[in-house]
Order: sequence, then C-alpha cells, then structure tokens
Amino acid sequence: MVEDERYSMILDFLSKGLVFLSKYFLLISIPLFLICLPYGIFNLIKKRDEKKWTLILFGIIFLIPAFYAYSRGFQDTRYLYIFFPILTIISIYFIQFIEQRIKNKKLFFIGIVSLIIIISCVFINFTITDYEMEKEKYKISLEINQIATSVNRDYKSLHYLKWSDSDVLENFPILSTKVEQKDRVKIIQIGNKSEYEFSNMKDYFEFAQKQGLTHLVLDNYNLGNNYLQEIFQNEKEYLFLNKIYDSTELGYKMHIKIFEINYDLLQE
Repeated sequence: MVEDERYSMILDFLSKGLVFLSKYFLLISIPLFLICLPYGIFNLIKKRDEKKWTLILFGIIFLIPAFYAYSRGFQDTRYLYIFFPILTIISIYFIQFIEQRIKNKKLFFIGIVSLIIIISCVFINFTITDYEMEKEKYKISLEINQIATSVNRDYKSLHYLKWSDSDVLENFPILSTKVEQKDRVKIIQIGNKSEYEFSNMKDYFEFAQKQGLTHLVLDNYNLGNNYLQEIFQNEKEYLFLNKIYDSTELGYKMHIKIFEINYDLLQE
C-alpha cells in the first residue's frame, strides 16, 4: 500500500512536470520562436560540434529547476525566461536558411515582421484576461460568503473566496501579511483535483456530510465533475438540494448556483 502511494506520488510529480513544462514552453515560443525552432532544433541535432554541445548542455541544466517547479504545481512562464538567449541562437539557424534562399531581402523582412504581428494578435486575443468576468467572479464570491457556511472545493473561482471577505480593496495597496482575515466560509477539501476524489455521487455526499459540507456551489463544470454537472443541469430531480442562489437571476453573465444540502432527505 505504501509502495503504491509512493509510486502514485512519483508518477504525479513527473506527469505534472512534463505537462506544465510542455505547456509553458509552447507559450514562450509564440510567435517568433514557434516558427523558427523546428528547423533550428533539427539543425542543432543533425550537425553537432563543440559549440552546439555546449548549448545543449546548458539547455538541459536550465530545464532542471523549471521541471522541478512545474512538478510542484507552480505554473508560471518565468521559470523558462532563462531560455530566451538559447532559443534566440537556435532560431538564427532558420533565419539564415531562409535568407540564403530569398533574393529580395526587404520582402523577406516585411514578411517575417507581418507574420509575427499576425500571430501575436491571434495569441493575445485567445489569452487576454476578461476583466469584466473576473469582477463578476469576485462579486459572486462576496455573496457566497454572505449566504454559505461551508462550500465544496471543486469550484473554478474558489480562489476569490480567500480575499472576498477581507479589507483588501478598502486598504489597497497593502501587504498580504497585514490583511485582517475575517471568519470566512469553510472550504471542504473534496472533489476533482483535491486529495479526496470520488467516482460517484453517493460517496461524494457521504464524505461531504462527515466533513460538515453545508452548501454546494456549482458552475456547470466543477473541475470536470460529471455528477455535479448533472445536478446543475437537472436540479429539480434532486429534492435533497434546496437552491438558494442563482447568479443569472441577479443579472450576472457567469452562471453560478448555490444549493443548501438537506442530508435527512438525502438518506431517505
């Protein structure tokens, strides 16, 4: 049992590192590096010499701290910024290759710049933060704090609950260590991406009752929890849940429902 848990922890550690490393490496490669890297890496591997081996060695060394950070779950592109000089050098191989085959240098320069601008605009369009939606998430968190005693962890905008009942906005700017933390709604560690995951609704609510979960916050996703999505879409079929909040009824674009759990009805 102990060996299985250790194996699972190691597997989770490695998988997180690989997934997040790949994800954020792709992000920092957009737009210019993404175009130039394939040929540059091919050239780097195909004809290796002392200088190229040095570049590869430094690249591997730089990967180690980044991989460790991503394996621990720290998601940020800054761990890969040290790669920019290496990526720039590798990209030069592709630029030289194209330049040697194009007679009109000015046309080549204009084409490269135009391509970078187009890809950058597309990338920004897909990654730019919707601040109006973020404001809605914060305001809804304020209301959750007003009506709920304890809530499920598998709620996408849960991070706003930490500060939604503090005096951060009134006293901004302020250090987090000086923020007065009030008695906030209790967060129950349950559901997908927590240490207590359940494959069926029965086990979920049995554990929830033991942990003192009083309210269920649903956003029609809940970190991929299928049976919570089912409750969101067919709420009238679950008589043990009393809906006490619906964000769309208050004019929000973001759809959040809050249910008070009646465990007596659930057992019946």
